Amino acid sequence: MTAPGPAAEVLIDQLVIHGVRHMFCVPGESYIAALDACHDRDIAVTVCRQEGGAAIMAEAVGKATGRPGICFVTRGPGATNAAAGLHIAQQDSTPLILFVGQIAREMREREAFQELDYRAVFGTMAKWATEIDDPARIPELVSRAFYTATSGRPGPVVIALPEDMLVERVAVPDAPAFEPVETWPGATDMSRLQKLLWAAERPIVLARRQPLVGAGLRRGRALRRALCAAGRDHVPARASVRSGPSLLCRRSRHRAQSRSCWRA
Repeated sequence: MTAPGPAAEVLIDQLVIHGVRHMFCVPGESYIAALDACHDRDIAVTVCRQEGGAAIMAEAVGKATGRPGICFVTRGPGATNAAAGLHIAQQDSTPLILFVGQIAREMREREAFQELDYRAVFGTMAKWATEIDDPARIPELVSRAFYTATSGRPGPVVIALPEDMLVERVAVPDAPAFEPVETWPGATDMSRLQKLLWAAERPIVLARRQPLVGAGLRRGRALRRALCAAGRDHVPARASVRSGPSLLCRRSRHRAQSRSCWRA
C-alpha cells in the first residue's frame, strides 16, 4: 500500500511502472494536476501546439515500439482535435492511450465547461473508452488500458480524468508492470494454412510484423522463418524490413530473386 497522495501522482506513477518514458500533450487546466505530477518523475513531456499533432506523435511512438503511445489533452475541443490521431490508431491497429481532462464530477449533465460524454463520443472510434470516477481504481484501469490497447488487434483507448478526482488523496497498491501478451496461431490453424497454400495456384500471404523492438525480435525471427519457407516451396513473397536484408536468410533470398520483389 502506497502512502496517501494525490490521485494525479498515482496516475503518473502507474505510467512509469508500465514503462512509459515519453508522453505528448497540449496543456490544459482540466488535468494540470497530472502535469504537475510529471515534474519529479522519469518521464519526458513534449508540449505540442495542437492536440491532433500530439495524438499523431503518440500514435507514431506506438507504431514504432509496439507499446502504447501516451497522449494527454484537455476536454471538449481539445479532445475532438485529438480524434484525428485516435482514428489513425484505430485504422492502423496502433496501441495508443489518450488521457482526456474532464469536468468536475459535480458539474455533470449541466453542459458546463465544454462537457462531453467521452464514452459516447469515442465509443465507436476506440477499443475502449472509460472515465475514472474513483481514484482508488486508477492502477486497475490504467493497467487494463495497456492490455486492451495491445491485445488481439491493437488499437486506441480513451480515459477521461475528472479534474476533481485528480486532486483527491488516495492510498492504493501499484499494479504489476505491464508486459505485452504474445499470441500465436495453433497447430491446427497452421496445418490448414499449409493445405490452402499447397492447393493454391498463385497464393498471396499478407503478414504484418511489429517493429524489431523488445518482443518484436521474436516476430522478426518468425518472419525470417516464413520467408525461408516461402523460398523453399517457391511461393512468391514480398517483405519490407527495417533492419535491412540481413534478416532474410540467403536461401530464401536466392530462391525468391527470380520470382519475387524484395524491398529492404
